[in-house]
Formats: sequence, C-alpha cells, structure tokens
Amino acid sequence: MTATQGTGLGAVKKLVRVVLCAWAFVAVLPLSLLSVARAELPESGSSTSAIDETPEATLDFDFDVAVPRFTIGLLGGWVWNRSDSDIYDFLIDQFTIERSDFDAPAILVDGAWRIRWWVDVVGGFEVSSQKTKSESRDPRVPPGDSVRQSTEITQVPLTLGLRFYPLARERKVGEYAFVPRRFVPYLGGGFGGTYYELKQTGEFVDDIGVFESTFRSTGWGFSGHVFLGGEVRLYRGLYLAIEGRYQWASAEVKGSYEDFDDIDLDGVHLLFGIHWRL
Repeated sequence: MTATQGTGLGAVKKLVRVVLCAWAFVAVLPLSLLSVARAELPESGSSTSAIDETPEATLDFDFDVAVPRFTIGLLGGWVWNRSDSDIYDFLIDQFTIERSDFDAPAILVDGAWRIRWWVDVVGGFEVSSQKTKSESRDPRVPPGDSVRQSTEITQVPLTLGLRFYPLARERKVGEYAFVPRRFVPYLGGGFGGTYYELKQTGEFVDDIGVFESTFRSTGWGFSGHVFLGGEVRLYRGLYLAIEGRYQWASAEVKGSYEDFDDIDLDGVHLLFGIHWRL
C-alpha cells in the first residue's frame, strides 16, 4: 500500500467513527426534547404579516399545527485549511508533505433554538482530522535508507452564534396551522474556541543517527466564523442542508514545537447533511 493510500484509508476510518458517534448523539438527543413547548407564530399585526405574504409557489402544502422550536444538524464535508504559519513551512521543508496534506474531512453537529421567526441561536462542535505518511528530506539520512513518519493534525471548534433567515420559514394558515417553505436560505456567524493537536510519530534523524520518537503540540485558541447556506425540505421536519463557512483561528504552539509562532487554523469549510426540526 502506498503512503497516499494509507493516508486516505486512515482518514476514511476516522471519519466513519466520528459519523457513528454523531449519529448516536442525534438519535438520543431528541428523546430529551419531546417535552419542549411549541409556540404558534406571532399574531396578526406583528411579524406575522411578513410570513403571511410568502409566495405560494415556494410553499409545500403539508400543514402542521405548531411551529418547530429546535433544530438538530448533522453535516459532513471537507475543510481546506490555509496552513499559513512557520510550523507548516518547517514540516513541508523537512518532510515529504504538501500544504494540501493538512486539508481534512469533517463532521459538524449542532443544535439551534428558535427565538424569532427570522433568527436562531445555534451552538455546536466540529471535528476534522487528517493523517499523512511521509519521509524525511534531511540530508543526514543514510544513502539508500528511508526515514518514515506520520503527521496528524486534528481540529475541534466549539462554537456559538446566530443563524438568520431572510425569508420566513413558513406561512400561518388559519388560527392553528402553518405551511412550511420548500427552500429557505440562511446566513450567520459566531465565535468560540478551537482545540487542535499536531502530532508526528515515527522515525527521525539527527547528528547521531536515526531514532524513533513522538513530537506533539496541543492547545486552544479563540475563533470566529461566518457562514452561508440553505435548507431544502425533504419530509415534514427533515431538511437537506448545504453550508459553506470560513473560520478565523490561531493558537499557541507548545510542547515539542514551542519555538514556533502561533499555528494558523483558518480555513474554508464546505458541509452537506440534514437539519431536523422538532
């Protein structure tokens, strides 16, 4: 198996484990939310007028008698990390690693509470991780030998923010029912903290010779993000969601790499999955 194949297989296995854990979370959480009170849309004369004027062509005529107040999201996708700091430059220079090797698959789990017809408070976490196999470029490597190691980077942002809906998500029909919209765009932003781990394990070389070791740095950094997305109704409270977001984050480099500047954790996130309104 080549180094690239090994890297891809490891990433897939890690992604499958994270997906299973996230699905377990999503399956259990709704049971604790079934007793949450549901509220009707605002009465006429308030923001209801904006909802009532929704064009019928964009509505799905499947009536319900209460407005969902809570949304669970489970999305998966890919993160293109910017990887623009001196620790990345060092790793690329010393090992057979490219900047794109720090891009990673990701899973996002979040929950949103509806506070107005046009805005939700949303909090969640994301896990992304990538492991790359490489060889040392050091000229001290004995001729004909290969000094091999693996480099792994993991990010876990914990976030809190607001999700805005510029169009009403449903239209009130009569006194007790509403009609949901088939497609709803949204946008928003927030802040939080991002945990990271950078770890190298395997063989390395110095003036004495080849040795085995593990180098590691972990830490937390403040993060901010913005996002843009949309929801397409599949069935009742189940929606297909697509979301693009950009994260700004950095954190102090510690442990084996403490002489380097802060690690860059910025990146573009493209995610697909489901939103389940309860």
